[in-house]
Amino acid sequence: LVRQYGSLAFKFYLFSLVGVMCGLNGEQTLHGSSFMDQTNGSILMAGIHALLWVEQASPLAVYWGYVAKRASMLGIPFKDVGDLAIARLACLTRAKKEDVGVLMEEWMGLGSGDRDFFTQHLLSDGLRSPTFVLTYLPAYLDNAKKNRHVGLHRAFLVLVELLNIFGSNGYLDAARTSVITVSLQDVASFTSEVESSAVFMALPGHSTLS
Repeated sequence: LVRQYGSLAFKFYLFSLVGVMCGLNGEQTLHGSSFMDQTNGSILMAGIHALLWVEQASPLAVYWGYVAKRASMLGIPFKDVGDLAIARLACLTRAKKEDVGVLMEEWMGLGSGDRDFFTQHLLSDGLRSPTFVLTYLPAYLDNAKKNRHVGLHRAFLVLVELLNIFGSNGYLDAARTSVITVSLQDVASFTSEVESSAVFMALPGHSTLS
């Protein structure tokens, strides 16, 4: 966008994005913005401030600069790769400050092998290393938090198993691109509706990638 139309068009895009975000939950009230409260407004401004560096910094620096800012806002340390993974998970799970303790507890509840594998995925960027981009991942994790039969711990375990299945089938090796997009829309919907922990945990064995 910046290369083709210039920085002014990019800034106008950011301005329009703010307008769209302010309109979320607009059906609830016409008095102000019910969505753009202090928490959501702070997150949005952190993203905009990060994107303003898009012409001066690398994509990696812009992205991880934003994640680092979010980590700071949530009180998450940002010293090693494990912290990077937790900070990214906090973004993906739409965590608030009061959610961080539970998030870290569920993360540490994974086995060390699962944590290492999951960390590798969370830090893969599609630029320096190939990776899967999982659309609807935030919705999947959000639905898992809300469903008492699932929870974050089970959601992490199932996600690790799904990523193992994707990786073991050689999709990344066969692809001509460093990024493969996988939609988790059906998985997210299932996670919202499932009423049995055992049925949820069996999900990877009945999943196909097409």
